[in-house]
Formats: sequence, structure tokens, C-alpha cells
Amino acid sequence: MEKSLEQKWLKQLVDDDKKAYEIIFKAHYQSVYLSALRITKDSNSAKDAAQEVFLELWKNRHKLNITSSLKAYLCRGAVNRSLNSIKSRNHHAGQDLATIIEPNSKSSTPEQITEVNELQTKIHQEINNLPERCRQVFVLSRYEGKKYKEIADLMGISIKTVENQMLKALKVLRAAVSEYRE
Repeated sequence: MEKSLEQKWLKQLVDDDKKAYEIIFKAHYQSVYLSALRITKDSNSAKDAAQEVFLELWKNRHKLNITSSLKAYLCRGAVNRSLNSIKSRNHHAGQDLATIIEPNSKSSTPEQITEVNELQTKIHQEINNLPERCRQVFVLSRYEGKKYKEIADLMGISIKTVENQMLKALKVLRAAVSEYRE
């Protein structure tokens, strides 16, 4: 897509031109949808993510500052929304420590249950507080089970960057849960 044409559409969009919005939607919806689908592996979730991206584009049209290509900007938004969707979907999934430690079993004491719940909360807070790229890499690796190569391809970064971001995330999480270690 020609950059000057995209810039023209963006300028028209900022000026509340609904026709420009429709043109942008038609030109980029498929790419945005496919970007989300690569992450979510679910058609409905991908459609939701794509719709949210375009809704936000319209809502924030007066504050847009897109320096890269419009398509790249929209696809990145779809990836981010998809990752956030996966993270919230897995928030209480089988990945939680509670399912591993089984704090509600008959042999668990109230103190153990409280400690596991506190630890879960702490871990989720720390994951949410990670820098965005670091959090995305961690979620794709740990919650989605993606290999480093897959993550690098999905995010458009090198495998070395994926490794460094995972090291950073794990270092932060280890430090955060160190008081719970025996």
C-alpha cells in the first residue's frame, strides 16, 4: 500500500471523514483479522479483536500519531488485543498454581490456602506490571506454549530478543515470589 495514500486517509480520518474510515477498514480488515487469528487460533476471538482495533481507531482518530505504516499499526493493535484476551482467558485456567497445589483439598490448611492465593495474586500483578513486550513474550511462551521461534515470528523480533525478554520476565517473577520459597 502506498504510504502517501495511507497518509491521505489518515488525514481525512482525523477530519471525521467516515468514508476514509470505511476505506481503511476495507483495505486492512483482513490483515488485522489474520494477525489476531494467528494469536488466538479462534475465529470469533479474532473477529472481536479486529473489531476492537477499528473501534479504537475511530475513537482515537483525533489523537493518532502513526509513524510507521497504517497496516503495521493496526496489525500490532490486533496482536496486543489478542494477547490481552488470551491472558485474561487464562487468568483462572489450569495454569494457575491453585490447580497444581490444590489448596482446597482436605489436607490443605487455611494458612496454605491463603498463601497460595496471595502468591497467585502476586504473580498475576507482576506479570501485568512487566513491560509490554516482555509481558507479551511471557504470555505467548507460558500461557500459549509457543516456542521462541514462533514468538519471534509472531512479534517480528529476533529469537535472541525473545530469549532476553523471557530472562527478564523470569528474573522479575523469581524476585517477586522469593519470599514464598522455603
